Amino acid sequence: MRARTHEPEVATDSGVPTAGNGRPRRRLSDRWATALLVGGSVLLALACSRHGAAIGGDGVGYVMAARNLLAGQGLSWVGAAGDIRPMTIFGPLFPILLSGAGLAGIEAQTAARWLNALLFGTNVFLILAVLRLSLRAPWMPWLGGLMLAFFPPILGLHAGVQSEPVFITLLLLEILALTRALRSDSRAWLLAAGAASGFAYLARYAGLAFIASGFLAVLMQPKATWRLRLGRAALFALVACLPVVAWMTRNGLVGGTATARLIDIELPAASLAYLLADLVSYWFLPDRLSVFYRAGAVALGGILLAAAWWSTRRSAAPGNPPVDSAEPSGILRRVTAWGLAVYAAQILVSRVFLVPRISLDQRILLPAWLLTLLFLFGIGWLGGKIAGKEERGWLPRIITWAYIAKLLGSFARFYMVTVLYETGDSLRYHEVGTGFANVWRGFVIPVSTAGNPGTGVTEVITAKRMQ
Repeated sequence: MRARTHEPEVATDSGVPTAGNGRPRRRLSDRWATALLVGGSVLLALACSRHGAAIGGDGVGYVMAARNLLAGQGLSWVGAAGDIRPMTIFGPLFPILLSGAGLAGIEAQTAARWLNALLFGTNVFLILAVLRLSLRAPWMPWLGGLMLAFFPPILGLHAGVQSEPVFITLLLLEILALTRALRSDSRAWLLAAGAASGFAYLARYAGLAFIASGFLAVLMQPKATWRLRLGRAALFALVACLPVVAWMTRNGLVGGTATARLIDIELPAASLAYLLADLVSYWFLPDRLSVFYRAGAVALGGILLAAAWWSTRRSAAPGNPPVDSAEPSGILRRVTAWGLAVYAAQILVSRVFLVPRISLDQRILLPAWLLTLLFLFGIGWLGGKIAGKEERGWLPRIITWAYIAKLLGSFARFYMVTVLYETGDSLRYHEVGTGFANVWRGFVIPVSTAGNPGTGVTEVITAKRMQ
């Protein structure tokens, strides 16, 4: 029998003990703390949906498609005239998962509640994994996990019937795999990143942006020949586009449209910029500032953020490579920066050229928030490390800690007002005190049946009233 050998611990400049192979050694206490944070996140999502998973808007379509799939009608819904229409406007992954739970006798709305609660814990674990891979400071992954677990819009989506939780899971998997692929030149991790981005598109069509950003991150990888870059980027795109092409082909055959979108140009009004500034400033600024100051602060913050990123590109001395060329935190910054740029461009294009118009709200901007969070962690870790000079680290540190202070203040206010006392207006959906279990009362969900496919059977889903 092969004897197990004990690898000696090696101290690093960050103070994190590592095994002889250079990998961080996780203490038993770290594993228990990880399990506590992940498990607590799952329980928190279940507690917030204790009166039932919130449903409305897109969630109605997902439940309808899942029930019709179980009834033998495929991914479809019932139109106003009682006709069966194939689902083409949404990705298929979430309703397929709900229908899979239906095979075990679990109703779609109940399945969504448990699935999204489990995905909440999974997403907290994945952000821990991403930050542990890319940052040396041992406290930063914990801070990132807590910030994800207690960000109100994230928690609200995981307590409802929404496809964002599975989309965020696949986005984090793509970031994790792509970071590993660019760090080690591993083809297996590159294939995993491509598969994750392709399935992210099947969860939400917004995943198309991260196929493009992943392609650009691989193509623009420093310290590699153009031939190698092109080959690896093409391999990533090939794997990522397979699910996209398959779903679009299905939609074209059964629905006559690839994505159920039409092209119609409408230039955005100035009020849209104010709305965007108001939404983004919620991440950083006190809630009571006027929109004018919010817009100015967001513009200034963007300039400072660009300056902080540019400072990471400077060399310590003439002839030295950029600081973030091969460092793990630099790879994370490049991946998230490409993701932010391409996703913002996709939102703009969708808003200007496509019908139905994309609505700007926190749900749509959550991927941008997540990428901003990861980018700022990469910038914050670099503070003081740039070219080995502490005086150059002030800008990344100020931006990162100002952001953290704002989020902590928002968390305290949100949970004191909304969760503990259930008196807040932002997430208390109706006066009966059902909290996150908002249901559009009177909203009917037609469900087709195999025995009577030409007509719709309607069901009204209502929340349980508190006794």
